[in-house]
Amino acid sequence: MKTLLFFGELPPKVNHGVSISNKRVLEDLSDRFEIISIEDDSSFKSGVTKIINIFRSLLRLLKNNCKNIDIFYLNCPVSLLGLIKNMLIILIVKFKWKNVSVVSHLHRGDVGVFLDSYTSKKIFDIYYNVLDQMLVLSHSVIKELVSRGYNKEKLSILYNSVDESFLAYANANLDDDPFNSYYLSLSNYIPTKNLVTTLEFFKLNSESSIQCYGSSDGDYCNVLKDKYSSRNIFINGPVYDSDKNNKIRSAKAMLISSKNEGMPLVILEALALGTPVICYDVGCIKEYLGHDYPGLVTELTDEAFFRKISWLNSLSFTDYLSLKTHSTQVFWDNFSPKAIRAETIKIFSK
Repeated sequence: MKTLLFFGELPPKVNHGVSISNKRVLEDLSDRFEIISIEDDSSFKSGVTKIINIFRSLLRLLKNNCKNIDIFYLNCPVSLLGLIKNMLIILIVKFKWKNVSVVSHLHRGDVGVFLDSYTSKKIFDIYYNVLDQMLVLSHSVIKELVSRGYNKEKLSILYNSVDESFLAYANANLDDDPFNSYYLSLSNYIPTKNLVTTLEFFKLNSESSIQCYGSSDGDYCNVLKDKYSSRNIFINGPVYDSDKNNKIRSAKAMLISSKNEGMPLVILEALALGTPVICYDVGCIKEYLGHDYPGLVTELTDEAFFRKISWLNSLSFTDYLSLKTHSTQVFWDNFSPKAIRAETIKIFSK
């Protein structure tokens, strides 16, 4: 059996779409590979603490005594510090295990924006050259990278999915789900997530309610609480496991107002449970949802996002049920865990 060394973030220490995806990929491969995991502790850290944790991770790699590693798997960041950190890690890995194959997973759909910077492009060029394979979220990302001169032979598409155990939370009969329920946001409290757009709608429309859950590494969450918390706006800490899954299933819709997404895992989690999604047409989202998905907001303005929520509020129960059914169908037509598991094994077995 071949050995795969993974470096990156994993639940329960870190809970977000990328870490959950990492866990699923490793579980999908566990029957075919011996898996060794080294967790990255630098998430949600900054300054000196982040640098110290990066060096701790490097030290753990140096201390690993495994005789042979066939595949080294890590995520591909879209930041200068992240790329430089990864290159140091890859140098260590290639020094210790001469014949290792390096696979890096890019979870962002807006890599083109990052590559518009001359410095970012040059660093990414170096990073790409030390890889054997890069996994991306969609055809649109491959098209973007190839148009910028990157070798297509190194690129493979690996769509995301959910754990099969997650599907146990789906209702067999969508009629049983609440119609007049709360809206849901599962987004970490970071300014770039543009959560303010979602909160502004509910500040202006008190007849609807929003429940927000996420992590924060500073005072930003408290700033949002001070400005927006009210009888219809609930800003909470992170939610996990069965509590999270039940929240998704019971929500009227999932709202994602970020404009810098690749393909958020929470979209697939919502679709799998029949919960409609409202989100901007950014990153790879349209390729996943389909260009005609009713909750897709093509105009990247607050007003357009507000109109889409108002539209969903205006639906009859019959039309709302049709939207839920359509959402579920999108998931099963494209992202069933069994199909994605087979593709994951195929890619890593090349």
